[in-house]
Amino acid sequence: MVHIPSTQSLRVFRKAAETLSFTQTAEALYLTQSAVSHQVKQLEEQLRAPLFVRHRRGIILSGTGQRFLQAITPILNELEAVVLALHEGGMRADVKVLVESTLLVGLLPKLSEILDLIPDLGLHLEAADGQPKGLAADRCIAVYLGREITEPEIYCGSIAREECFAVCAPSALSRHPVHTLADLKDHRLLLVRNAENGAGVDWESWLPPEEQDILVAAPHAIFGTRALALEAALVGQGIALSGSLAAKPHLISGRLVRPLERHITCSDAYYFACAEKLLDLPGVRLLRDWFAAQAASTH
Repeated sequence: MVHIPSTQSLRVFRKAAETLSFTQTAEALYLTQSAVSHQVKQLEEQLRAPLFVRHRRGIILSGTGQRFLQAITPILNELEAVVLALHEGGMRADVKVLVESTLLVGLLPKLSEILDLIPDLGLHLEAADGQPKGLAADRCIAVYLGREITEPEIYCGSIAREECFAVCAPSALSRHPVHTLADLKDHRLLLVRNAENGAGVDWESWLPPEEQDILVAAPHAIFGTRALALEAALVGQGIALSGSLAAKPHLISGRLVRPLERHITCSDAYYFACAEKLLDLPGVRLLRDWFAAQAASTH
């Protein structure tokens, strides 16, 4: 196991490197000169390398000392900032959370619940669709529907598998009730076509092979995202396909209904992803578990 030098010895070295004087270092840190000299010598022994070059007129940094100073300075600065923040009443970490846009609408009514759960985590919520990128470099969390991310240094945990079913506003069924798949021909189908599914549409995978002619016979409108198609369904413009997580708040409120019982398991799943190091921030694991609990309650 590597022995990590004490923060006190590191602070002594940093001050000595700044002043190039053990005497001034001792005065600045309220230590004796012999204590400063001893701590620097002990640090050099731990590192097995000279940090200073001694001469008659004083000291100068060695090449190793210069590199070591560059390495420890940001670490000490961050540590001191954290300690200061805690002394001043707590540390608040700001994190951007990218949420599948169809989920975000249902999430907003529970925003207070989330903020009360993680008071030390400052959330910056954004709607985002598709597979997230660049999570390793950013202080960012993504809750998305797609495929698992297998990049190094990225945590990606499955929240839930999704069931996909048809939804529409109750008013859409007043003139043309839907009892069978064939009845869909009397309604506008709200299709999703984007870079994720290429030239295909979501209805192609949902309809059984023998019912694919419904896509030709029924009027339709094409949208670039699931969120837009769902919004069009909410205002009575047709029948859309939705996952259970996105549809749940609207089904509970009565703004949407399921005209048919048919459902399939989506090939994609919902994931919670972020840089592995973010899991150590206060509240991030709680946020992950909260999303997982919300997903579990829909099944």
